[in-house]
This record gives sequence, structure tokens and C-alpha cells, in this order.
Amino acid sequence: MAPLDIVNYYRNKLFEWVMATAMIGLALEIAIWPQTIGASSFRLMLSLVSAGYMGIFFLIFGTMRVIALIANGRWPEHGPLLRSMGAGSAALMWAQMCVALIELNLDKGIPSPGIPVYFALTVGELISAYRATFDARRSHR
Repeated sequence: MAPLDIVNYYRNKLFEWVMATAMIGLALEIAIWPQTIGASSFRLMLSLVSAGYMGIFFLIFGTMRVIALIANGRWPEHGPLLRSMGAGSAALMWAQMCVALIELNLDKGIPSPGIPVYFALTVGELISAYRATFDARRSHR
């Protein structure tokens, strides 16, 4: 691979790379400190899923996103579809984290500063999923 070929892996996909890295980072943090979710503002999510399963989700989907981003450059027929599924799954997780912050702060009357951040991550992932789906359609023409 020539040095300039690496640009194909990052072109217009930097947000997806950053989010995949964030997911893997969260998985590693949960693996090292399993109590991290319970000690955070996301503790209400533990009523739905255990921290271990959250860590597994982040690791699997973060890794799959990295694989999809690499495959996207080498496998134009299916790479964009895999990227779209990864971004859609991530949007669901970020949205759940946003809702957890909203629910945590309903009784206080003061919203968490994380709410707009996780909302923006959700919207960014939805845009990434849309763009990847558009790329998939374009590659099938």
C-alpha cells in the first residue's frame, strides 16, 4: 500500500473512526474498571443491561466498525453497508446514554451537560449511517 492509499481509509470517515475508537476505549475501561458505569451518570442503564454486556457490546461493535472501515476501501460492494449497520447500532447506544442522562436529571430540574453531547453523537452517527447507505447505493450502480 502506497502512503497516499491510507487516505482512502480516512476520507470523509474521520467521525466513524473516532467513534469506533471511543467504543473500543469504553470497552477497555469497563474491562479494567467494571464499576465505572455504576459510579457514573449512566448507572440507570444498569437496570437494562449489565456493565459486562455493555463492555462486550462496545468491544464487538467498535471492532466491527474498524473492520468495516478497512473493508470499505477494499470491498466497495459490502463495506458501506457494514459501515451503515455499525453507525446505526452506535446511534442506538449513544441515544440510550442520552436518555439515561435525561432520566437521571428529571427530578433535579437541572440537565446534565452531557445531554447535548450524546445527542450530537447520536445525530452524527445517524448522518454517518445515511452517508454509508448512500455510498452503498452508489457502489451498486
